Amino acid sequence: MKRISILLFAVWSMLAFNACTEDIDESNLYTFTGETIEDYLQNRSEQFSSFNYILERIGYDKILAAYGTYTCFAPSNDAVEAYIDSLWNDESNLELPHNGMVQPGLEGLTDSLCKDIALFHLLSTKVLSVNMGNGMTIKTMLGRDINTSLDSVSTCVTINRSARINTEGMDKELENGVLHEISHVITRSNNLVSGELETHSELSIFNQALKLTGLTDSLAVKSRSNYTVPSNLLDFYCPEVCELGFTIFAESDEVFQEKGINNIEDLIEYANKCYGNAAVSKNSEQKEGWYDYYRNNGLEVSTGTDYQSPQNALNMFVRYHILKTKVSYENLVISANEQSKVTLYEYYETMLPYTLMKVSRHEGKRIINRWYANNTLTDRVAELGTNTMHKMMKAGVEVAPQTQQIQALNGYILPIKDVLVYDWDVPNGVLNERLRFDVSGMFGEMMSNSFRQMDAEVIKALNGGKSGKDGNLGGDYIRIPNG
Repeated sequence: MKRISILLFAVWSMLAFNACTEDIDESNLYTFTGETIEDYLQNRSEQFSSFNYILERIGYDKILAAYGTYTCFAPSNDAVEAYIDSLWNDESNLELPHNGMVQPGLEGLTDSLCKDIALFHLLSTKVLSVNMGNGMTIKTMLGRDINTSLDSVSTCVTINRSARINTEGMDKELENGVLHEISHVITRSNNLVSGELETHSELSIFNQALKLTGLTDSLAVKSRSNYTVPSNLLDFYCPEVCELGFTIFAESDEVFQEKGINNIEDLIEYANKCYGNAAVSKNSEQKEGWYDYYRNNGLEVSTGTDYQSPQNALNMFVRYHILKTKVSYENLVISANEQSKVTLYEYYETMLPYTLMKVSRHEGKRIINRWYANNTLTDRVAELGTNTMHKMMKAGVEVAPQTQQIQALNGYILPIKDVLVYDWDVPNGVLNERLRFDVSGMFGEMMSNSFRQMDAEVIKALNGGKSGKDGNLGGDYIRIPNG
């Protein structure tokens, strides 16, 4: 395989926002005739003095009073007070009492906490609520993602499951961007995916399985920087750090119990039954020997108690639930080059060696490994074939709605509504079709760094407002260094 030293690419479709540089966008120099974001906060101190205090502590009040284009999610004074009280009263982390606060109240916040809170509420581009209502994953100026959705009951845009944009306070267009008034401070987790999983009691059986397999250590990485940024960038944007991450599809205890799995012992027995014959001589009548990688290499599946062995059935069960990339619910399937009458889907490589899962979008839902007969064949033009041609052979496993996704520091935990296994039907049915890949979907780093389908304006914002200069390739591109 050839090594590609530098890739240049641009993406021109749907928005998937990424982290911001603190360089000021000099393309937006003008004399203000109305309110800036900072003016808006100052002029309504009875509502936003607490959040503005946090901005002042790190000097961002001056940035939001100057030129540029930003989005600000502004929590009310009551929301900030409630959040700070929750930080101070939280004694669960013995290594960091009160989450690092030195005393109750605003003055008890450290500068680093102020920075984390402030930058998690700021974007380097302008985003309106109409876009967020469709569901978005947006990287904040802190470099951490937020996820938006539309609450079906209140019809308000919800951010990270808790903060809502107030109907009367949305889309306040100002001289240097847009401000949204929100009901709660946007919460974030500083746990890695395995640590965050442990805090959710409704996922206790899966969490026990993950710990038994010893895979938690494999999920501890966040980023790497073991590469050299080219010296001659020609004003193109080039990332200095490569973000890494994971996505875990996890059954709740309730889902397991519906299958008669009431504890970890039951799950071990279930995994042994599902995977025990995966690598024996292939027998289509008995649906045995479907795991080609193990069978072709003479590897035997173990149903013993060495759960940390990659050949152990429980270990295999857990590995098939984990992707080596962080991808949110909304981005599991990307609407690029979409044909309106064709089902959208994506393939993902799991941590179980040489296995894929297929995620499809059906009526707004995300389904894992749904199997239709003759799935990639058709007797019509530019759309799926007739219903008689595409009998549903297996319904697949539905991913719980976006509002239930759990975000961690280095990835996502996506609850699922049925038990997920790599059984005979996956390679011989679901994946027994013509496989079409979006090339950017083959690289986990593209998704973990939110480069996939990134909008040109976001690339420019990342690059401090500059565009690359290289003849016909000039413009808003990302240069990806070797490694």
